[in-house]
Amino acid sequence: MDFFEISSDDCILLKAFKESESLREAAKLLNTDPAGVARKAQQISNKYGFLAKVKNRWQLTPKGLDLVAWTESCILSQKKILSGCTQIRIASTMWFAEEYLIPNFKLIESTFGNLKKFSMLVMNTSFEATLIQGDADYAFACHAPETPEIAHKKIA
Repeated sequence: MDFFEISSDDCILLKAFKESESLREAAKLLNTDPAGVARKAQQISNKYGFLAKVKNRWQLTPKGLDLVAWTESCILSQKKILSGCTQIRIASTMWFAEEYLIPNFKLIESTFGNLKKFSMLVMNTSFEATLIQGDADYAFACHAPETPEIAHKKIA
């Protein structure tokens, strides 16, 4: 992710640290291995300074708390938009749609219970272009975004 300062996954990890008492509890919230969370916490601490070890425990720094507040605001804004949304458009590769989206359609539908229309778009352009042009609401890709405009794209 050459164009982005910090990934959305890192923002979610920081949010988990805010919501938990320990690294193990944060890992449980994220449904992942505590050792991996510890390594990622160390990287985030070294690179950005959003986390610091205090008395042998990871804690958010003031900068980290600000980023978590921004992350929570973004999540709330997406939830608010989705609560009024009757349609959701998901772009993916054909393989991903066949292997994961279609078999889990009922789960996706129940997650977004108020949807009246759900559509999948198989890509013929880049994922970034599809999102920026407004042809899809979400895109599933196997690589990090290459266009910095994606960092600021909101569902409209």
